[in-house]
Amino acid sequence: MPDKKLLLYSQDFEDFILFRALEGVENGFYVDVGANSPWRFSVTKLFYDLGWSGINIEPLEDEFQELRKYRPRDVNLNIGAGDHEGEVEFALSGMSTTCDLETINRFEGRAQKKTLRVRRLADILLENAKVNQTIHFCKIDVEGYERNVLEGMDFNLFRPWIFVVEATIPGTGIPCFDKWEGLLLDNRYEFAYSHGINRYYLDSKCASRDTVRNNFKSLSASGGALWEGGMSLYGIVTASQYIELTYNKSTRNEVLFKYRLYSFLSKIFPIDFFRRKKDKYEKRIIIWNSII
Repeated sequence: MPDKKLLLYSQDFEDFILFRALEGVENGFYVDVGANSPWRFSVTKLFYDLGWSGINIEPLEDEFQELRKYRPRDVNLNIGAGDHEGEVEFALSGMSTTCDLETINRFEGRAQKKTLRVRRLADILLENAKVNQTIHFCKIDVEGYERNVLEGMDFNLFRPWIFVVEATIPGTGIPCFDKWEGLLLDNRYEFAYSHGINRYYLDSKCASRDTVRNNFKSLSASGGALWEGGMSLYGIVTASQYIELTYNKSTRNEVLFKYRLYSFLSKIFPIDFFRRKKDKYEKRIIIWNSII
């Protein structure tokens, strides 16, 4: 596979939709509320590979440590985002993390509960974004806590070009955006696009509004062609396609062998060549394990 191929990691094509909507933007900036893994179902990994950077907000310790290790250009924060500063009880169930009471009640009996720190989103951005920082998109995936996150935003200080927000009740396909959409509309954001479980909103005051709006319209007009041929035009494949194209049993065993070899050599001979080789094969193994 050519090196120019880009990998999609998101669960519902969010990264490709944003890539198309923000086509032409280089070295952009994102805010990921509920970032989770640096790879698995990540909306921002595609952009990180393209040279972007941003702020990852992730309250879970293990996922935060992975982000720290594999996203050195990003600001990685081990906190939650909400409408106040303090501590909130989170429910952890599989890959889902929430402090929304309704969702916690649905998790009852199969979720681990833990008290974690939260801060207002506006305060997080004030401390970690540069003055006049352009935020090209803000992704919010907080399992029912979306309104609280948006209530903690200061739209006078920070106006991401695009908000992409999970818009269904966790674990269902039932829409729930009526609970929080008004906060965006009242602050001069316009509905731009919907796909799967997410809704996309565009800042009506954004200088590039017309271009981004037209890009969203082209996505809507393309329909099924978006998935059938659109990605190939940009040299993009999904991570699962990448696995199918580049891995079989023998190549996987070869990767495992080389990872172990270079791990051993890098300990005995701590030079950059062996370390880079070890990191290369380690990342391939992590991608494999996150998809299979």
